[in-house]
Amino acid sequence: MLPSPETRYGGEHFRDNTVFLKSGEREVQRLINLCGLSSETSVLEVGCGRGRFPIAILRTMGDIKFYTGLDVDKRSIEWCHKYIGRQHPNFKFVHLNLKNERYNPRGEKLDETFSFPFESGQFGLIYLYSVFSHLEEKDVRTYLKEFKRILAPNGKVFLTAFIEEGVANVSVNPPDYVMNWSGPLHCVRYEKSFLCSLFTHAGFTLKKIEYETETDKQSAFYLHSSV
Repeated sequence: MLPSPETRYGGEHFRDNTVFLKSGEREVQRLINLCGLSSETSVLEVGCGRGRFPIAILRTMGDIKFYTGLDVDKRSIEWCHKYIGRQHPNFKFVHLNLKNERYNPRGEKLDETFSFPFESGQFGLIYLYSVFSHLEEKDVRTYLKEFKRILAPNGKVFLTAFIEEGVANVSVNPPDYVMNWSGPLHCVRYEKSFLCSLFTHAGFTLKKIEYETETDKQSAFYLHSSV
C-alpha cells in the first residue's frame, strides 16, 4: 500500500510511484554503506511523512530491530500506523504536536525545555530528510541537543539542509536562490560554516558533506556522535 501521490512530501517528483519507491531504496542503501545500517540498528526518523523511508527499509531489508518515525503532521502518522505499523510491530509512529509554520502552525511552541519521548542512548541512527531545511536556528539547536542525548555512543545522524558559502548565517526564503520560494519556511538556508559550527557545538563530528546532491539542491550531512 502506497500513500496517495498528493500526500507525499519532498517534491513533486515523489508523486511518481517508481521514483517514490526507488528513491527510498537508494536512501536505505546509502545508509547501509555509509552509516552502518543493519537489521540490528535502532533507527529514529524525524519527519517520516507518509513512510517513504520505512517502506524502503521493509522492501530492502525486511524488519529491523527497531524503527520509530516522528512527524508533526498527525495525518501522516495515522497513515503510517495503519498501513505499516499494524503489520510490523517493530515499526512505531509517534505524532509530535510541535509548532512549525509550514507543516503544523497550530502546534505547541518548541523551546529549550523540549525533550523527545525517548530514553538516553536509545538509537544508533537518526535520519532526517528535508527537515532542517524548514527549521530556524533555535529549533535546530534544540533538536541537535536532544539527538546527542538519545543517540547511543558512536551513534550517527544523516540529514539534509540548504547551505551556501558567504551568505547570512540564516536566511528564510532567500531570493535568487534555487527557485521562487513561497509560504512559511519553504526554504531555510544556512551559511555552511555556521551550520557546521552548530553540529560541533552540540557534540557531533562532521564526517562528510555531499554538496547539493539532494532534493532542490539540498546538501547531505553525515554526523557521528563524539564520545
